[in-house]
Amino acid sequence: MLVQPLARRLDSARSVRAILTALSIVLAGLILGVFSAVTQNPWLGLTASGLLGAGYGLMLVAGLLETQRIALPLRLGTLTGRYYTLAYLGYFTPTVMAFLALWVAPLELMVAVTLGIDSGGIVQDRAAT
Repeated sequence: MLVQPLARRLDSARSVRAILTALSIVLAGLILGVFSAVTQNPWLGLTASGLLGAGYGLMLVAGLLETQRIALPLRLGTLTGRYYTLAYLGYFTPTVMAFLALWVAPLELMVAVTLGIDSGGIVQDRAAT
């Protein structure tokens, strides 16, 4: 809730600034989470969870604003519902990771997710140029 005003200030129809900011915050949280797992430092873990929560909240609002921009008025409710469905499936990811941690080391999972998000940003940057 604290990042919602920030999302509205960063959001623009001509820019992906809010989304890139959210992805950067999530990436920083994931990297800090990896360091927390390596060092077993709970304060780093707490800070990482705060960054991740802020990034997720910012991404949720930025995505909703983008959905409002691209949806036809008649389809806005349907597209908003679909967006929320996909967003909350994404929030299910930590549960899936906890389940996978039964067979794969948590550190390896976090590194894989971090690299996956980072490589997605690289692909996006190349597509924009």
